[in-house]
Formats: sequence, C-alpha cells, structure tokens
Amino acid sequence: MSKSGSEGVKKNGEFVRLRGIGLPVRLYRLQNAKLDGDEVVKLMKKHLWGNGAEEGFIKPQKLNGEVQAEYVVSYPTHYYNLDSKGRIVPVSVMAQDKGEIHVRVKTGVLELRGSYLAAKRGVAKTVEITGAKAEAVVLNDDAMDKLMKKAKEVSTVTISNLENPYLNSLEIRGEAIKRAPEILIFRKRQRGRIQTLRGTYSLPSGQMLTCFFNSKGSFIIYRKGEGIYTDDLEYLVEYLETLALTNVQ
Repeated sequence: MSKSGSEGVKKNGEFVRLRGIGLPVRLYRLQNAKLDGDEVVKLMKKHLWGNGAEEGFIKPQKLNGEVQAEYVVSYPTHYYNLDSKGRIVPVSVMAQDKGEIHVRVKTGVLELRGSYLAAKRGVAKTVEITGAKAEAVVLNDDAMDKLMKKAKEVSTVTISNLENPYLNSLEIRGEAIKRAPEILIFRKRQRGRIQTLRGTYSLPSGQMLTCFFNSKGSFIIYRKGEGIYTDDLEYLVEYLETLALTNVQ
C-alpha cells in the first residue's frame, strides 16, 4: 500500500481509505500502559512524519474514546529508465507505506489497518513512546470455533498443531465446509486447532462480505461493490476484541 487512496467505504459521508480488494487489520494487546488518550496524543505529536523524518505519525487525535492517527514509513526504492543515449540507468525515488492506528485506551487494544510495514513500524514506535508492551491478540480454539459458526459459509479452513509426525497442517477447502461433518472428524482425529479460516459474513449494513481470519488476531476484509462500510469494519474489530478479552481467551 504505497499511498492512501480515496476510494473506500461510506459512513455518514466519510470514507475508510482503501486500495486494492481487501483491507488488512491487525490487533495487538497493550500491556503495562498507564496513559490516557490525551497523553498518547501528546507523545505521538513529538514523533510526527515530515520535515526530514522518514517515518512518524500524522494527525494524531482523540476521537470517539480512542486515539487515532496515521503512520507513514518512507523508504528508498529503485527502478530503471533509459537515458538520452538509450542506456539503462538506475533511478532512486522515495516510496511511502501508510497505515492507520487506533489505540483503544480502555480495552488496551491497538488496531492497525493497512500496510504491513507501516503496521510493524507503527506498533514499534507506539510501544517505544508509551513504555507499554504489545503482543498480538491470540484467538484460542473456542474463539475460532465461534468465528466459524458465525460465518454464513466457510470455504477454507487450515488446521495446525496436528498430533501427526508426517503433517504440519491440514487445509480443507469446499463450498460449504461449515455444514460438512468431516471437519469435526478431522479435528478430533488429529487433535489440531483452527489456524485460519475464510468465509462469508452477514454484517450490520446488510452486506455479505468475505473475510480471512488468522488465530493470531489479524484478518483481511474484502470489498464488494461500493466497498466496506465503516460500521461493518468496526463491528468485526469489536467482535474480535470481545472474543479475545473475555473468558473465551
């Protein structure tokens, strides 16, 4: 994701910026963080992108009970061009990766949307300036089971941690895995756990969208038609938070 696009999903006339067919979202749990939203914003403003800084935050603000900001990473990249004599010459330019950061102070959850590089650097910088620790949100077996049951249809499931010396993981594909009794047989026989699943979900807007979930607290939501409504995205994030932060975890 080299630059934020203007296409995305409407919410009261606003858009979630989105490039491509899907939006990656990663969730981390902040630990030992004793800062309120105002303090987080103040710290972020000390590490803004621009004026020679190759990476940093953009427009940190406290909004709707959370801290929101963008994180930009600039890095050199190269391509080749022809000079006036037709010779191939290397050209260096600065590229950008950009992602959104949402710090939910009350629940201690850090959400990152977009580029993997920006997400990775954004987590590291947030941890550095706040003194907190960040660990990827982990969804256990019960949580992944609930995600599978919630789906209208499941098309792909990966089962890992198999008690089988010859297999590391087992991938099951089909048009309606959720209704196939074999998936329960495979899990019980191999004593594995669901690592990833891909399925379609009915969301608050009424749309049926495809999502790919990883048990390490990350997912990709795929656009359809106009895009992905902000309400739908927030609903999925809050649902994962609930699964991870309650007794299911």
